[in-house]
Parts: sequence; structure tokens; C-alpha cells
Amino acid sequence: MLKVLKAPMGRPRRFLPATAALTALGVIAAACGGSAATGPTAAAPDDGPAAAIGAVLRLAIPPDPLWDWLNDSGTLSDWEQANGVRIDADQPFDQFGAFAGDHADIVVINAMDVPNIEQQSQREAVIVGKYTFDRSFIGVRRYSSAETLADLGGMRIAVYSEVESTLLWGVIADGLHDLQLRLGDGDFDLVLAEPARLADLVMRGDVDACICLPDLSVSYLADRELKALYEGRSAARVYAEEMAADPAAGRTIGDAFVADKAWYQQNAEVVESFLSLWSGALGEWQQDRSARVYNYQHHFSVQGDEEVDWLASYIADNDWIVPSPYVSADEANSLADTFSRMKGADLIDQDTAEPEVIVSSAPGSGS
Repeated sequence: MLKVLKAPMGRPRRFLPATAALTALGVIAAACGGSAATGPTAAAPDDGPAAAIGAVLRLAIPPDPLWDWLNDSGTLSDWEQANGVRIDADQPFDQFGAFAGDHADIVVINAMDVPNIEQQSQREAVIVGKYTFDRSFIGVRRYSSAETLADLGGMRIAVYSEVESTLLWGVIADGLHDLQLRLGDGDFDLVLAEPARLADLVMRGDVDACICLPDLSVSYLADRELKALYEGRSAARVYAEEMAADPAAGRTIGDAFVADKAWYQQNAEVVESFLSLWSGALGEWQQDRSARVYNYQHHFSVQGDEEVDWLASYIADNDWIVPSPYVSADEANSLADTFSRMKGADLIDQDTAEPEVIVSSAPGSGS
């Protein structure tokens, strides 16, 4: 059921539960502490503050090409002056700890991690926007005869997290192949490793396959030494096309903008303005992806013009960066469906708390 939250200017805001949370599935980097949280039905007052002059938004975002572009182009500076808001940004690799330690109001983390971050930080969290779709793929050596996870039963698969993409592939394994993909038990031997090492482990023969990220596997993919199963599709595409209750809802959200709920309720106008800023950055990305990859290639683990060209071509057909930061009702429902399937596959506890998603739309869209 939708829970209504009114933004300061009176425009209806809707919360949709994502229907589950993650508990003891292994937090790679966690910290404790935080501020007091509000109740699950709390709402911002109708006369809440607008984006007041002098407001500060504490943002924790990993090293990122679009954030660099906002700074380098002067767009961020212009936005701060026009809106009277200063973004105090930090770029840690541990956004989880930044949120849990109450050092950030908004963090960029994987949507599958939101319940974990709530539980560990004791801060209520809401997904206020989206940034990427899940871009992970199942990679094997080029001469492998495997086509799907059904061909990898009992084999060693390297993964970079116990949650995130591993959970989504776990849902796919359960729904399409009646197989259990999870650490500790199940039908596969999962091995945790650093994201940048996964493709190397496959190519060295230390594992049979990986849940890999394309931007960290460019050299092997470009040389066709590494093959992506499911006809090269990402987890988000496989889920949307073969499993989603409503395929029209689109691909599964990967990285999301996650805010402290109490802070959001007092700063909804600031968040709306921030999403508008990010929407502009996404527009620049859509307009010239090749230029962004070339200018910020250190963020994409590419070396040399050939790899830059290959990745730019790959992204043209498999773009994981979203066209809009606003989360639609269909996308929120799709995320809820994903979490429900996680419970059905026993990938998460049945009695965990439900995270919330802010459903919104671009100003002037009429919805």
C-alpha cells in the first residue's frame, strides 16, 4: 500500500515499500552509530523548509565521472550559487560507513544494500533517486560451452559481494533454473574477491566463472578472451526480460541515491533540486557517452584508445547509467517484486524490515 508524504510545496510524494531487507548476509564494510530515526509512517510537515540559503547537503559518492564533470564544467558551482545550497562531498570507497557513522545525508550505494545499511546504522533510510541499473554479467573463458547458470552447477564462481549483484543473480538462478546461488551453501561454490580481480581469476583458471562488472573487465572482453553468458546480457536485462512481473517497468536499479529519512523529511526541496542537478549530468552523458569515457577513462579501467573505443561502443548498446534519476512507481514496484523473490528463494530473512522508495518525477512532467 502506498504511504503519502507531502513535500513542503504541497506536491504529493509517495512511499513504496521495497518489501524486504537484508540481515546477516555479510556486510563488507559496516560501522555503527547515527542519529535518531523517525517512525515508518512519519511524514514531513506541510510547511517544511524549502531549499534555504545556506543549506548544506553532505554527499558520499564513490569516485565518479559524472560528479567530476559537474565540478570540471562549473555546473556544480553555478547550481550551488543559484540554489543557495552547498554540497559537502566526500568520495570514500566506504559509503556504507559514511552513512552508518552519520557523516553523510545522502550516499550512493547499491539498492540491495539499503536494508543492511539501515540495520547496521540504526538510521532509517529512503531511496530518493537512482543512478545505475545492475550491469553485472556472468563471465567465463571464451571456449567454455556454458550458456547459462544451469551449465555451471557445482562450479566455482567468483563474486565481489554477498549482496548486490549476487542477490539478483541468486533470484535469476532460482527463478529460471531452480538452483541456489549463495555463499556458504547452495548449488555453486562461491568465492569472494575484489571486483577488479574477478576476471583475472577466471582467466587464470582459479575459478570457472565470475559475476563481473564490464568496466572492470574491458581488456578481456575487448580481446574476446572472456565470454558473457545469457547472450551477453546484464543481470538487470535478464531479470527484466525473463522474470519481472512487469517487463515494461524496466531494468533493476543498481546504485541508488539513499538519504537519511529524517533529514529528507526536512530537506525534500534540497533533494528535488539535487535530482534536477543530477538529471542535467545524465543528459550530458546521454548526449556524448564517448567523450565522457575518453575524458574520464580512469574511472572505467580502460587503457589506450582501443579499449576506450570498445567500451564506448559497448555502452552504446548496454548503457548501465540511467536516463533519469527519478524513480517511477513501476520501477519501485519492480524493486519490490525483486525483494519478494529474494525471500521466496531464501536469500534474505523473511521477517526483515522494509526499506522505502521515494516515487517522484521530473518537474513539469505532470505526474
